Amino acid sequence: PPAEALLNELGENDPETSTDNTNSRARLILLAWHVDVWDRLGWKDRFADKRYSDQHRSVARTFGTRSIYTPQMLVQGATHFVGSDAARARREIARAARRRLPAKLDAEAAREGDKLTVTVRAKDLAAGRRFQLVITESGLETRVRAGENKGRRLRHDHVVRAMTHKTPAAGAATRLQLAVPDRDGDKTTRRWVLLLRDELGGVIGAVDGALPAKPTDKPAPGTGRANSGAAGKGTGQNKSKSSGKVGEKTQKETTKTDSDSSGAAPTPPSSGAGTD
Repeated sequence: PPAEALLNELGENDPETSTDNTNSRARLILLAWHVDVWDRLGWKDRFADKRYSDQHRSVARTFGTRSIYTPQMLVQGATHFVGSDAARARREIARAARRRLPAKLDAEAAREGDKLTVTVRAKDLAAGRRFQLVITESGLETRVRAGENKGRRLRHDHVVRAMTHKTPAAGAATRLQLAVPDRDGDKTTRRWVLLLRDELGGVIGAVDGALPAKPTDKPAPGTGRANSGAAGKGTGQNKSKSSGKVGEKTQKETTKTDSDSSGAAPTPPSSGAGTD
């Protein structure tokens, strides 16, 4: 819970940060990857996914660690530490905010029914790069019924609810499609995040945006009207330019994004169930 609370606090208090003595602005992209490695303790995290646990193990191999641990936070996929270490988190995020992500992404998101399509263009992509598209949801709550946190009500923000990967198309735009999961409550907010990762899983490009709404979706509190999209087709659209500084935490990941379309991006997580 302390690591979860830190991630939530970073999202609430640090959505946009001016870097020291520069004109660049960096925005934080946060990803919380809930893993299933602790489900055996008697309480299953409903947001956990075996694929996120596999990604967690891959991160451990990349860093040469002998075992996985939780909670773990990653920043830009290049630095990892205990996810509840607030001072270290702020220090690493500030350091990442001073560096631009090397890859510039130009992406457009569209939704038809329960399918999200993101079309992205990027130049001069080297071999081994891959795009990772996720949908996140914030404002979630869980009442824990077993384990060391039994009886507690936990809040979860920036939770990864769906994920897909794709190798960039050579010399052309890349299209990624992802099924939109059911919303976990009427008051939650959802976003899409697109990362460009290098061969080691580090984030070298990032872009995000609000999840386009279906005509029947209720607007989240404070967001105004739902985006009903193209008439008769049930589609919604939005465009985003890449930006970023990134960080991740297993089950949390953070990304810093520059407002002008560059910057650092998030990396694969490496920690255990987001609520353990």
